[in-house]
Amino acid sequence: MIRNTRSFLLDTGAFLQIIEDITPVPPDAILVSFDVKDLYTSIPHTDGIHSTRWLLSNNNTNSGLIDLCCTLLSVVLNNNFFLFEDSYYLQTKGSAMGSNVAPPYANAYMAHYEDTLIYTNSLFRQHVLTWKRYIDDIFCIWKGDLDSLQIFFQFLKNAWPGLDFTMSHDPHQISFLDTLVKKDTDGHTLPAPFPHLALSAAVQVERTTIFSLWVCLYEWNASLSAFGGHVTLASLPLRPFRSLRAALQRGH
Repeated sequence: MIRNTRSFLLDTGAFLQIIEDITPVPPDAILVSFDVKDLYTSIPHTDGIHSTRWLLSNNNTNSGLIDLCCTLLSVVLNNNFFLFEDSYYLQTKGSAMGSNVAPPYANAYMAHYEDTLIYTNSLFRQHVLTWKRYIDDIFCIWKGDLDSLQIFFQFLKNAWPGLDFTMSHDPHQISFLDTLVKKDTDGHTLPAPFPHLALSAAVQVERTTIFSLWVCLYEWNASLSAFGGHVTLASLPLRPFRSLRAALQRGH
């Protein structure tokens, strides 16, 4: 269902296919790249779970499955312990870098943000020719002037508390993922791969949200013993784990 969101990009290969079909591009259009700073660690747990519930509900997911998914997600987010310099810490905001659940979770959050605030914005509707996003990296073709782009950029920075954006723009070429996109004199976009092209660094995006939650919880549960007396299964809500175990057993 993440793939069905409006701006979703799977990887560089998918971006190359999309960009080659964007013709013609107005000669005065601006090529733009937006980046969300520190997205994984900036998502409040409550907001992220709400966005996940929104995404699942919009895809006609069974209400019981939605509740289970959000419960499992809450367990993952609220029990993210890590070791640093002989001390154990609990991460209280965002998802852990490298977690299987992090890419689909961040995608759900950004999709909710876009659907709620971006797509309804008058500047977006008037000036955006193309808007594609790979998790926290956004490619945009802006068919307005630079002043209107700067106003839209300030809107992005202020519209959603906790999200901070950076922007790069150029009338002729822009770097995005592993490509350099150029605009030729005939109004075509020409994606040129960099010499060392890595198609996808986040294969977790291909997994469904629920499967990612199961894998993450399964691996996390298996590693609890590494935390010694600081974390015990007895301190965790057992009902989600029983549901998880039953689901994993059915999967076999």
